[in-house]
Amino acid sequence: MRLRYLRKSKKLTQEEVARAIGIPRTTYTGYENGNREPDFETLQKLADFYNVSADYLLGRDHSQSSSDTLEFDIKSLIDAMKDPEMRKKFTYDGRELSGKQIQRMSKILELFSDDYVED
Repeated sequence: MRLRYLRKSKKLTQEEVARAIGIPRTTYTGYENGNREPDFETLQKLADFYNVSADYLLGRDHSQSSSDTLEFDIKSLIDAMKDPEMRKKFTYDGRELSGKQIQRMSKILELFSDDYVED
């Protein structure tokens, strides 16, 4: 599975990913190291979290694209912006965004999401 690459590309720790999908860190570590295999529900959570297909995680598809809609991506981003731990990850041009900047971006994304769903 391609979990380590995806996690590192998002600059996340194993603990952050495990917490986000509701499993112990040691379990997630086992998935990354190939010592354990996730059940179907956990595989889906991982695919949704990383916004990739389950086939990509399993190595059956080389494209990271998911069939999920843009709405899902925006909702995930908005949720991440509300999480104090994830807020530390938001940067622009190498600089960390302030809380006020993140709040503004979140509002803009919510408005965009509302417009997208109506179309």
